[in-house]
Amino acid sequence: MPELRLPVRRGRRRVVLWLVVGLGLLIFFISPLVGLLAEWPWFSALGYQRVFATRLVASLTLGVLAGGVAFAFLYANLRFAQRGIVPNPVVMPASAQTPAAPEGETELSHGAEASRPATELLPSRGQSTPAPSPACAAARDSPHSPPAAHTSR
Repeated sequence: MPELRLPVRRGRRRVVLWLVVGLGLLIFFISPLVGLLAEWPWFSALGYQRVFATRLVASLTLGVLAGGVAFAFLYANLRFAQRGIVPNPVVMPASAQTPAAPEGETELSHGAEASRPATELLPSRGQSTPAPSPACAAARDSPHSPPAAHTSR
């Protein structure tokens, strides 16, 4: 007997999401609008509509300029931080089976050897993993590393 499943109702989620976003925007914009709507009649009653308009234009201009400067600074900072980032980096977890880098190659070398893809450093299928370098063996046997589990029976 085939398994019966009820259809997923995504329309309700979408409506709730739009309501939450709309309510958030309303709350965000209603506070400044209440202030404007309260001050406009007061300035009008005193005959200072021009002062109110000047203050409103100055606030908007200052806000747009400050927002533009902040955007330019953050955008430049983001571009500076992302320079040289590879779009799809190859991430290899380090483990005991990870082969050591060939002699003379380190993370800090900037030659043509350092720009080789990581797949060239890994053994192909059917090949054995190369023996660890003497530096790896010395680090493994150092007194500061945890002792290796010996099972002798």
